[in-house]
Amino acid sequence: MVSKRLKVHSFTIKIIITCILIVNIISIVSPAAISKISNPLKVICTTLYVKKPYAVKPTRIQLEQSVAIVKKRLAYKGIKKMTFKIYENTGEIKVELYTSNLTFINNPDALISQIIKPSIITFQDMYQLTKDKGGNYIPKGKIILSNKDIVAACLDVDPESAETVVVFKLSDSGRKSLFTATNRIAKTKGTIGIFFDNQLIMECGVTEPIYESEIQVSGGLTFKEARDFTNLINSGVLPFNLAYKNLIVKWWWWRSRFILWLNILCIKNITLQKLIFGGDI
Repeated sequence: MVSKRLKVHSFTIKIIITCILIVNIISIVSPAAISKISNPLKVICTTLYVKKPYAVKPTRIQLEQSVAIVKKRLAYKGIKKMTFKIYENTGEIKVELYTSNLTFINNPDALISQIIKPSIITFQDMYQLTKDKGGNYIPKGKIILSNKDIVAACLDVDPESAETVVVFKLSDSGRKSLFTATNRIAKTKGTIGIFFDNQLIMECGVTEPIYESEIQVSGGLTFKEARDFTNLINSGVLPFNLAYKNLIVKWWWWRSRFILWLNILCIKNITLQKLIFGGDI
């Protein structure tokens, strides 16, 4: 009876060892597995906080809205594993992002700076707009459209120039506002400026009234720039200006640890096999 039990245990241990060795061999031979082991997940850690001064202390609902918007922006960038912790008393949000993307790992500042942009877009009549000392237009013109008038933004390609263009889908009220403004501006062949976070990014000459609920604009943007721009618009406007601090990148060796644990388990089982069955492996 004891002999039968030992044989069963011996057979079970052999199966376990065989499975472990198979997984181990696949992890070594497979190029995809090698890539995953040599380029393990890392954790980008930072703390987001509300820029001062602010008129009213941020509420938890506003902080949760900010988290939801930041999550959307990260999802657009392909980051799916992330954690957020809200500290209502200090108006801070602790963030941990898990990624193996070397672009983000090598330059986390660029990633965080982009996902916390306010993303305020306005279409303004550039008539009588003034410039600052640096020669940049000051966004204090008559606002024609803003985020609330834009239902969605998407990418397209101009069939004639093969240039990447941005298509804005407007709400009914936005379409009416645009028609009223372009009907007036077209008479003087004026210009509409598109400002993003108070920076002029495009200028559009107006020669005739625009009736459509979809408008197509181009400004020499690369595909990546246009994609990032539309993703920010579609994710929504942050309720306040955010900044970040304590940015670090940490190792997350779960993949290589997994292989290491398999090796240790395999060695343990082989040792156990030798002790119990006198070296019969």
